[in-house]
Amino acid sequence: MTDLFPLICDFTNPYREHDTTMQSLWAQLNNPIQQDAPLRRGVVKSKPPTATGPLSIIADVERQCALTLGMYMKTTIRTGTGRARDVPAELRAIRWHIMRNDPVEADVWVKHLTTWINEAKQVLGLIRQPSVALPRGTRCQHCDEAWVTSRNGEGQVVREPAVVLMWVEPDRTDVDYFACMACGESSEPGLLPSLVDHQLLPLRKDVDA
Repeated sequence: MTDLFPLICDFTNPYREHDTTMQSLWAQLNNPIQQDAPLRRGVVKSKPPTATGPLSIIADVERQCALTLGMYMKTTIRTGTGRARDVPAELRAIRWHIMRNDPVEADVWVKHLTTWINEAKQVLGLIRQPSVALPRGTRCQHCDEAWVTSRNGEGQVVREPAVVLMWVEPDRTDVDYFACMACGESSEPGLLPSLVDHQLLPLRKDVDA
């Protein structure tokens, strides 16, 4: 049975890079979202909302954690303030229940964690990808979005492609899957032709109008 502990550490523990201690991948995704929380509660702030790419990953992580904890009759875990979800604690609890009660589920969670780690690294600009990329403006076949917002190192909001190619190993040339950073859907590379076909269809909002 695969132990989830190393992958959970890779996702939720601080790490060293160029002699500097970096926040965990989860913290780099989630902390800016928590800083923008007053905006979602109706309090006006001077800066726009945080990136939609990280929001998609965070939503998937929290959804999967809640579903799995529910399987074991457990509730989600909150931080000391009681407001935000304590996802690192939830992942450790899930590992404990899986190792004790449901080792078959470990393979499912290896896939979840590996996907989140790779997508987080790409969204945060931490992973070197091959030069190949989808044409700019490629629309997701699930949600029809072509762009997501992100913040650069200077805190400025920039627009980035929603649909991106993903590699499990950065040095590989073959694409492992492609994913939408807006809705979180991912697909095998064999479905790329259907993604191309989708670009020939009119925008859904134009059809609905």
